[in-house]
Amino acid sequence: SILLMKEEEVLVAYDDDASPVSQQGRSVILIRNMKLKDVSNCYTLGQKLFAFSSSLSRTFDRFVVIGGYSNNPEYSLVAELGGQIIGFCLGNTVRKEKLIGYLSWIAVDPAYQRKGIGSMLYERVEERMKEESITEVLVDTPITNTAAIKFLNTLGFGNPVKQVYLSKNLPETETPFVSADPSITVRLMRIEDIWPVYQIGETVFTKDAVNLYRFWDETQVTDAYESDGDLALVAEKDGNVIGFGLGSTLERIEHKFGYLIWLAVSPDTHSRGVGSYIYHEYEKLIKENFPEIRTIIVDTQASNKGAIKFFSRLGFQISDTFIYLNKIPREE
Repeated sequence: SILLMKEEEVLVAYDDDASPVSQQGRSVILIRNMKLKDVSNCYTLGQKLFAFSSSLSRTFDRFVVIGGYSNNPEYSLVAELGGQIIGFCLGNTVRKEKLIGYLSWIAVDPAYQRKGIGSMLYERVEERMKEESITEVLVDTPITNTAAIKFLNTLGFGNPVKQVYLSKNLPETETPFVSADPSITVRLMRIEDIWPVYQIGETVFTKDAVNLYRFWDETQVTDAYESDGDLALVAEKDGNVIGFGLGSTLERIEHKFGYLIWLAVSPDTHSRGVGSYIYHEYEKLIKENFPEIRTIIVDTQASNKGAIKFFSRLGFQISDTFIYLNKIPREE
């Protein structure tokens, strides 16, 4: 069935499978599930909207929309008017002690902003998350995007926690890395490494760094192994996994970047150069397999001074600051 609502002089229909409708000759904005035919249009709209920020356009690529549609269809919605996609949102979940919702992207065509469409897209996602007993929703945006922060505040998001992005331009010549401990080796991740990698992450990504803790779950490991196995590395000593790096690549129309998503070393093997060894092997893989890539990015919580210092030694510099906000949806 179609539910017609009048929001700020805009007629809106909520229906998961309906075709565009009109009422008394007036077009109605339809909030519905994303379909395969929408993927390309959503990607094009995202590229148009997020080009103003190097951060957003760097982390928004075609795989964001494809992955959202394929893996989280219940949280992938579009706003349609007269057969045209004028907005979309993408969400997913993270399983911790409880299920956490994450609104990864929300976008509305500038010609249709300030009409409540973004709010209606989010509210539809939140309704579905509440049906899955999700009691916390997270979202992030660049700290300089004051308009987005104001919008999110009006939706009830708060408690900001800063996250920094660091980038490194790859040198033309490579400096060979020599491990201080010849008994430590770094190799591609194998299926039997999935469990020890997850366990190390559980030990390292604690509530002391809440942003990292919130997003570390089993799917981070399985997805990395399945989708980017050629950039998933483990460090091994005496037959035991003692650290890992889970990397990927990001595409823009004109550029491609390396993205080291997760890097962790077992606490009892710190200060042995294991993290540096894993990073250098990841950089080596990027250079060998993606010669067009000239930049690698990483991110960590702004309060994680140890990680920032570590990456600075590797040649990274802080390029962007984001904030994560959360909301506890009210029970009806």
